[in-house]
Amino acid sequence: MASNTEEIIRQVTMPLHKKVRGVIQIPRPELPLAAGMCVVIGQLLALGAAPPPDALILGFTTGFFLSASALVTNDYFDLEAERITAAPPTRGSLDALGDKAVGPGSCPDRVGRGPSLAS
Repeated sequence: MASNTEEIIRQVTMPLHKKVRGVIQIPRPELPLAAGMCVVIGQLLALGAAPPPDALILGFTTGFFLSASALVTNDYFDLEAERITAAPPTRGSLDALGDKAVGPGSCPDRVGRGPSLAS
């Protein structure tokens, strides 16, 4: 019980800049940026000219957020597999969101998605 209380206190007292940095690093922004740029390049190639600014912005943000959400979802569902293979999560920053499974060796035994591969 004491360790749970200590964990809660640690999360509450974490500086805001660390939380913000963790949230930004979780989706690995370089990959969503590349996805957004690919959408913009696709628009340019398909139209043969520059698209209207609103279509350009909408295309970029759609590619960016689809890619970012896929990366975050993948990291979340791979926690148990990474624990079994002893591979660290891509970023050990999930703690910024208050998740207890935050880094190498700290993943729970069961994540609640059926039988463990190790059993």
